[in-house]
Amino acid sequence: MKKLYQVYTLLILFSLTSIETSTTAPKYAKDGCKPKCGNVKIPYPSGIGVNCSINKWYNVDCNSSTPYLFAGLFLPIRDSCCAA
Repeated sequence: MKKLYQVYTLLILFSLTSIETSTTAPKYAKDGCKPKCGNVKIPYPSGIGVNCSINKWYNVDCNSSTPYLFAGLFLPIRDSCCAA
């Protein structure tokens, strides 16, 4: 019984030490890449610039704070929370 108690105690201690107490904001973009274009967040797998997206079809071009999805068409991206 004592051994079982020790195992439970160790499990609790390990689970408490692995809990992250960081208050940093969640990451949306890859390391070294811009997370926003104007007021629009660009989450991965899309990305702004070379090597920031999963492939060329998800590459976003940021011109004058307006993001455009390249995909051969330069489609403007609108912020869905603020679009009317």
